[in-house]
Order: sequence, then structure tokens, then C-alpha cells
Amino acid sequence: MKNRHYEVYFESSDKSSANLLNIDNIRSLCKKQYELVELFQLHSTCHYTLPEMVAYFSNKSDCRQLNANDIQTFINRIQRCHALYDTGLIRLAGLKRYRAAPIDLFQYDLCFRHNFTFLTLEYLVDKTFLSTNETRYTAMWFLKPTKPIITANGSQIHTSNSAHDLFIEHFYQNPKFDDGWTRIYALNFMDIRIPSAMKQIRADMFFVILAISLIVGVTIIYLRSITVALMTNICVVLSFACAYFSYKIILNIDLFPYINLMATFILIGISCDNVFVIFDAWYSEKLDIYNEARLRGRSIEFYGKLTDKQQKQYLRDREYTARILTRTSSIRNDHEQHQKDQTGEEEHFDSIKNTDLVRMMKVNDEQMIQMMTGVLRHAAASVFVTSFTTSAAFFTNMISRIAYVQLFGLFMVNLY
Repeated sequence: MKNRHYEVYFESSDKSSANLLNIDNIRSLCKKQYELVELFQLHSTCHYTLPEMVAYFSNKSDCRQLNANDIQTFINRIQRCHALYDTGLIRLAGLKRYRAAPIDLFQYDLCFRHNFTFLTLEYLVDKTFLSTNETRYTAMWFLKPTKPIITANGSQIHTSNSAHDLFIEHFYQNPKFDDGWTRIYALNFMDIRIPSAMKQIRADMFFVILAISLIVGVTIIYLRSITVALMTNICVVLSFACAYFSYKIILNIDLFPYINLMATFILIGISCDNVFVIFDAWYSEKLDIYNEARLRGRSIEFYGKLTDKQQKQYLRDREYTARILTRTSSIRNDHEQHQKDQTGEEEHFDSIKNTDLVRMMKVNDEQMIQMMTGVLRHAAASVFVTSFTTSAAFFTNMISRIAYVQLFGLFMVNLY
């Protein structure tokens, strides 16, 4: 059943005087009650608030007439119903009231009339009230009309869209309901939390697209491969789908907080880091094969035609390698000179000026197996360790007492 309430939750602005059951805080809440009725345009519907209940149990029709004695009267009368509350009779009667007409006998007992005691103890005071006669938090419930209301300009109010607009205009980052005595600390307008979250997520999709575009651009520039960049993001999407399947089907968790969608940003960034690690390991293995071919004097084939600059670099590498090998073989008896030449050779091999030669070099099946073995030996361990530590870090969210944070951590563990 959809929520037909405007729910507004209040607390004291003064932490040193957190109890709302004093005359200053009650008057503050009473004033805000009338302001909210006017703001919500709910003059013809019921509303349940702490000031209204204090007025009811004090036999007054308006909360603006309350004084300190009325608050004490309210506390005494609620405590008179305490025993009935503990036995569960009031709750049972209150729930019965929602399903069918109340028992006539209850109409003559103040504890049961209109279920005000049930509403007060269940929703308008916190759980410490029965033992302390104080409450730090309270709620105001405003019921929306059962029939739609059309404004003069033809728009319908008391819908999810109008409630969201109302929240943005009057409550979002707006301190006007903090008068120094009480302030709003939570809201729930007709269960608009999920629709509002989805609206914000749709608005923030620009940042998701921007993040993906930047990462794809950086990946293309660094790897010089559109295919690898696109495959990286496709793998991210597939891993997200697999994690969602594990989360919903295998773990059978129905609740999917929209905070889990924030995993998109984290996953794209970390996945690209892993791609860079693997690519660097791949390039290093291919560089070893390139250097080995130079040392052995084997010709190297390339994908596509080399540019003039690349061709000159390739010929220079071959000529330089040939000179190094000739010089090395002619001075084997000179140990110091031999060491010097070896140092020069290693420096040259370790500083390839045109890396495109290595990227474009063709490899045979045997060399491909050699490269894959080297990549798995060096990069796989690094990727596994980083992924494992990241998963462990997110798994610590399970310590939190907030369910959404726990589920976010569990979902992130499934991703990795």
C-alpha cells in the first residue's frame, strides 16, 4: 500500500535541552504544525502531531493555548495508560482500528478513544518516554486527501512529483524551519525517497557518462587502442551484471539500495588501473622478444606499414645491435672494456625511443605463449592482490549498523 502521509520528524535545536516536552519546544512545534498545514494545503484532512495530542489530553482545542501544566497533564494521562500499553491491549486496539470499526466500549475510555494513545506511544514519542517522561524526537503526520486536488493552473497536487518539488523548494538545504528551539531532521513525503533518488540519479548520469568518456579517452591515449578501451568498459558492464545476478538470485537479497549504483564510478577507475598493469606487463614481455630478435639477428615482421620515422628507428636498432655484437666478440679478452660495452648495450635496449615498433611487432604462436606466461606470472599476482585488498576494504562495511552501507559493501565484494 502506498504511503498517503506527509511525515516530518523533529528534534530539539538545543542539544543541552533535548527534551521536546517543555513549553518552549511545544509552542515551537505548534507554530510549525500550522505552517506545514498551510504549506501542504491540507486544511481539510487529519494530522497527528505531539502538540495536538497534548491539547487533546488537556481538553483544549488549540495547541496555541497550551501551558506548562498542560504538558504535565498529558504526561500523567499517558502514564495512566502505561499498564494497558505494556499488556499490548492498546496496540491491539489500534491495529484493529485500522482494519475495522472500534469496539464501542473503547469509545468511553480516554486511553482508547480515537486511538490517540496508540498513535502517541507508537509514533509521536520515542521509546524512552515510558521510563523518563521525555522524548527527544517526534513526528508530524499529515494525511493527504483521498481525492485528487486540481489547482487553478490545472496541475494536480499531492502527487510524487509535486511532493518532490515541494521538498526541493522549501526543505532542501533550507534552515527556515529551525527557529532555535526545534528543527527538522528527517522527512518522508508519500514515500518519495525512491522516486527522488531516481530523479537525482538520472540527473547525475551526466557525471557517469563524463567519467566513462574521460576514462575511455585516457585509455585510448595510453594504450593507443580503441578496441581495448571499449572492451574494458564492456567488461565493467558485464561484471556489474554478474554481481547483480549474484546479489539478487544467489544471495536472494530483495533490497537494492541505489547507493549501489555508485559502484559504477569505483569499478571503472579500478578496472582501468588493472588494465594498465596488465598492458604494461604485456608490453614488457613483448619488448623482451623484440630485444631477443635484435640480439639473434632475426628479421621482425610488423602489422601494417612502418612510417619513415619508424623504419629509420628499426634500421638504427639493427645496425646498432650488429655493431655492439661485433665489438663484443672482438674484445672478449679485455674485461673492463667488455663490461663497459655490456652496460652500453643494456642501456640502449632499455630505452626504446619509438615504442610503436614493439606494439606493431608480429609474434608467432610460441612467442604468444611465452608472453601470456610472463603476463600471468607478473601481472596476475598484482591484479589479484589489489582486487583482494579492495574487496576486503569494502567487506569491512559489514561492520556498519546501517543496512544500506552493509548492502553496498556486500555488492562491491560481489563485483570483485
